[in-house]
Amino acid sequence: MEEKRLTGDKMKHRNLIELESGGTVTLSKDGNIIDVNSLFCSMMKMDKETLLSMSFADLLLSEESVEQAPYRFNLVKSKQIFICERKMNQSDRSKTTVEMKLQKTPNGTSQSPSHDSSEVKKPELLEKNGIAKKNGINEDEAHFIKILAHDLINPFNVILGYLGLLTSEFETYDRATIKKKIELINRASTDAYKLLQEVLTWSCSHSGRILFAPEILNLKKTCQHSIDLLEPISQKKQIDITNLIDDQLDVHTDKDILQTIIRNLLTNALKFTNEKGVIEVKSFLQNHQITISVKDNGNGIPANELASVLENDQCKSTTGTSREQGSGVGLTICKMLAEKLGGKIWAESKVGFGSTFFVAIPNHT
Repeated sequence: MEEKRLTGDKMKHRNLIELESGGTVTLSKDGNIIDVNSLFCSMMKMDKETLLSMSFADLLLSEESVEQAPYRFNLVKSKQIFICERKMNQSDRSKTTVEMKLQKTPNGTSQSPSHDSSEVKKPELLEKNGIAKKNGINEDEAHFIKILAHDLINPFNVILGYLGLLTSEFETYDRATIKKKIELINRASTDAYKLLQEVLTWSCSHSGRILFAPEILNLKKTCQHSIDLLEPISQKKQIDITNLIDDQLDVHTDKDILQTIIRNLLTNALKFTNEKGVIEVKSFLQNHQITISVKDNGNGIPANELASVLENDQCKSTTGTSREQGSGVGLTICKMLAEKLGGKIWAESKVGFGSTFFVAIPNHT
């Protein structure tokens, strides 16, 4: 009788997870996969039998995620709900980004409803999810907020994960291990801070609260200021940034806005340029208009994606050549600020050869 009841419970559980609107994976206490629904199989491009022979750590792409797994399971065991976004390996060696909500079940196992996080970032789904056009929030704003929420999860997961490990395992770590974890916490904190800075700039620009205060500027010195600010990143990747702007070229525009545009274009170039690469900053003057170009020899952008990289509704999380994380908001900010200056921005690119971003602004010196 008891065996029949248990069989019935298993069937009930199986039917319930198959009815889930997203992929669902059930894990044993030690992190092995013990059940999945068909949507999770489709998401990972694997059959059920293959997944049931794996541990959850086998699916994780990031070494940091694997290292933090014991701490995460401790949170779940204490009945906390843990929400994260993880890059995972699929069967065809491609990668997918999955948002997961890990929680403890009554029988002591862990269960996680999951979905492809790129899906929730599609603007056409925002209205369906009840985010857009509520309380005066338009679709662009709702889309941006959704991206922000996802992209802030990752650095804070790293910060909380490693702080949790340091708190619980401090006495067992040597100095080198502690130093490495502190460096990772510092990097994640910096990423979160930069993202929040981008949000503030985007918000001010979107609401029209950025003041336009033009002045006469030496263009080479203005661009060099942004190059110098990013020197720690360029040095770390051994990337040479060359400022080829004419020493005598002046521009009449807003200093803070122009520097923000140049800094974001350089940040983007550094992100997608391989170590020991080259970035060139140039300019030319034509018919009272100055055009500044930032050229890299990085990975390049596929032709079918080039037209959309500067669009508000196409912001998406991206990973750089050294696995730098980003929301894709920086280029959108550049476009909005260029328009604030009465200018425009566009890009040219070839896969395998790099990209060049141009910003043209009026000049009346």
